[in-house]
Amino acid sequence: MGPHKLPLFQALRCQLEIRAILARGLIAAIAMLAVSTAHAERRVALVIGVSRYEHVPALKNSLNDEADMAAALRDIGFDVTEIRDPDQKAMSDGIATFSRKLPGTDVAAFYYSGHAIQIGERNFLIPRDADLELPSDVALRTLDLNAVIAGMESSARVRIILLDACRDNPFQGLAGMRSIATRGLQPIQSGVGTFVAFATAPGSTAADGDGRNSPFARALLKYIRMPGLEMNQVLRNVRADVYAATAGRQVPWDHSSLIGELVLVPQGAPAEPKVASLTVPATPAAPPAPAPASPGSAAGAPAVEPAERSTNTDTRPGAVASPSSEPQPIATDDAYALYGKKPGAKAFAVSANGYYGMATSSPSANKATLVSLYWCNRRSGSICRLKKIQNSSTLETYDRFDRLSAAALTKLAGAAPGGDPAGEGIDSHVRNPSNLHPEPYHGLTPLTAPGAERITTVGLVKMMNGADKPVLIDVGGWNAEHDTLPGAYWFQGAGVVTPKADEMAKISDLLSRLLGSLLGDKERPVVFFCTGRDCWLSHNATMRAVASGYKRVYWYRGGVDAWRAARLPLVRSVQHAQIN
Repeated sequence: MGPHKLPLFQALRCQLEIRAILARGLIAAIAMLAVSTAHAERRVALVIGVSRYEHVPALKNSLNDEADMAAALRDIGFDVTEIRDPDQKAMSDGIATFSRKLPGTDVAAFYYSGHAIQIGERNFLIPRDADLELPSDVALRTLDLNAVIAGMESSARVRIILLDACRDNPFQGLAGMRSIATRGLQPIQSGVGTFVAFATAPGSTAADGDGRNSPFARALLKYIRMPGLEMNQVLRNVRADVYAATAGRQVPWDHSSLIGELVLVPQGAPAEPKVASLTVPATPAAPPAPAPASPGSAAGAPAVEPAERSTNTDTRPGAVASPSSEPQPIATDDAYALYGKKPGAKAFAVSANGYYGMATSSPSANKATLVSLYWCNRRSGSICRLKKIQNSSTLETYDRFDRLSAAALTKLAGAAPGGDPAGEGIDSHVRNPSNLHPEPYHGLTPLTAPGAERITTVGLVKMMNGADKPVLIDVGGWNAEHDTLPGAYWFQGAGVVTPKADEMAKISDLLSRLLGSLLGDKERPVVFFCTGRDCWLSHNATMRAVASGYKRVYWYRGGVDAWRAARLPLVRSVQHAQIN
């Protein structure tokens, strides 16, 4: 592409120039230029889905993913070639047909849903009829992904590669194929102007999903048609959704060599009606009501916009949380524009389901951070990410946490800790209290938490490497980032005790709703921890989850201290929730 902006953005830039030139009277000529530039972009796409494999187990969602993604790309102006359940010849012929469309293309997209394997530094897509007995069979009976990408790079100015193909090697049970990597795909090196997205981190595996679509496809379909989202932002949103939907087991990965920004649907274009926009708040069910007490309600606290009232209609036990009784009064985009004009210490937090929290005029940036997260969590009923603190973007911090967590979890697969790290099993002869333990939160703790199961470091590693992976909740009371377990959600305040019954009820309610959004149902395992065995915060949070009806609650008494003592990988934390 060179250093020039994409055609789509040339159109937007022209539109801005028009406004300035209109004032000087050059209306007709520049308006015609803007229209012709906007409609000049040519887009083509190849979408492949393979489900009914002849020699390995079928993938139940691949054809759904293919059909839905083809429809989504057509909705946003792509000329789409579809290939469904192809054998090797049909796959090769389809790619050849697609390649003939590429010359002169501005944006080319390739989406694949199906099995794939890596050998060395190359990835291979597996057609329906592939029968692989030896590594030498792979090059003869599959399709080299590098060849597809090379063809796109030679002809199209901008390339988008979307791969929902990071499942286990389906041929790994054959003696002749055991030397081939069994998990995930190899990172792709691409030329300038290419954007590559994997359903999960390199070397990891992706889920096929329990519904109509895989977790990756479902999230991608949700965001790819949203007006105004730059492609990197699309993947950030997808990553957050998939990470939450899979309890941290799957973290989508991307590699970009784009020059400039790529927005597939310009801001102001009509949204596809089947896709919910991040900027649309919940419909109020009643007139505005005063906001309840919050971390920002004291004198001199940050300014927090008033709340409106709506209803939570989903009463299924453990169901994904719907908006709370304090939804946002204005749309996210409008609030974010307002935020940019506010002076002083401030912060802005967003959730994947379209809600925000904003704090301005705060005594400190740290206070603004806590308040913005608190309101985002309350309104959305889900985890949130800090988008900005002051005027600095912070989303990359969450992306880095996701990447480092994925790498650490891969290393964890071969870990075999032993012994009693950091004395996590020492009996301090402390009786379990009948109520939550108030401050001070640092002190000797009992061996167990009523209604929950105490889990050791050895047991937790085994669970995290197993099929029934837990959600990890860090409830440490730190006021800054700290070392934590890979993939753990940091819920500050989840173990706090206050003297007021109504405040205690709000803490328990918000914690329960956030757990519901992560777990999906109350039978999923969840593990609470903090600094170490002398921390009551994790004991309190564990008891709150038990009281809320969650069935498989674990207390990791050893916490970060035991994990570190066992020489297991730690990552630097990011905060997902402010509970009180």
